Amino acid sequence: MERFRSKYEDIIAKETDIRKYLIHSKEQLKRPREEVLLWLKDVERLKGKVESLEQLLVKNSSTCFCISSTSSNSKHPKPVIEVFKEVDQLHETSQFPDGLLLQQSVGRAELVPIPETGNMSVNEKIWDSLMDYRIGKIGIYGMAGVGKTTCIAWINNQLVTKENYFDIIIWVFVSTDFSLKRIQDNIAQRLGLNLSMYEDEEIRAAHLRERLKQAKQYLIIFDDVWEPIPLEKVGIHEPNRENGCKIVLTTRSLEICQNMETHKNIKVEVLSKKEAWALFVSNAGDLC
Repeated sequence: MERFRSKYEDIIAKETDIRKYLIHSKEQLKRPREEVLLWLKDVERLKGKVESLEQLLVKNSSTCFCISSTSSNSKHPKPVIEVFKEVDQLHETSQFPDGLLLQQSVGRAELVPIPETGNMSVNEKIWDSLMDYRIGKIGIYGMAGVGKTTCIAWINNQLVTKENYFDIIIWVFVSTDFSLKRIQDNIAQRLGLNLSMYEDEEIRAAHLRERLKQAKQYLIIFDDVWEPIPLEKVGIHEPNRENGCKIVLTTRSLEICQNMETHKNIKVEVLSKKEAWALFVSNAGDLC
């Protein structure tokens, strides 16, 4: 019947539009709703059934199956009638009143609560290094308690409030209990990617690598690193001037920075009396 032909063509046109929209949304790290993905799978199956029926009926009879047939449903074989029903169902469910995407998309960055003032001279060095296109990996090192995390948190917050230097900023707390899978999971969660169904680290790394490509220009901060992180095994491409991506790590050991082949290493030392007083005044003011 003509109405089935019209509905089928509407479904195919809708499918094309949705797939184009989802490709664009994927580049922005937005995720489709599960019902949208299921609908697209059902449409793909329907297209296969229609094609198979056409081939079968052309082969077995002189009358080719066509959705535009003017005969009634009762004169069609049962498989054809079932296809008609699927066309009706998919056409009815193609509107998606709740939208195509999940409401919560991946944010570009997240604010980290820190004192207003820290080691500003170090902060400026880190900032200048981030803005230098020749520098891809930056090591921030120094003894415990000198404020390495505070420095990089200040940088993070500056990037949140300023222009879009990076498409996404990912903060990973590493610590002494090193786990490649945990690092992968932390990065994946920030990217809105679910790796829980994969156990093989190489497969997980491949999925991460692909998603990071979609993120385009990213900054990954590894905080409190105690041993070198194998970036390729995690699923991270080496930063360079072409991709514009950056890796920053904080650690107590200069040797770890060197083993990770950082391009710039910045030592954080105990605050000067002037900087320590400024930090004290800032914190005291927050408590008043």
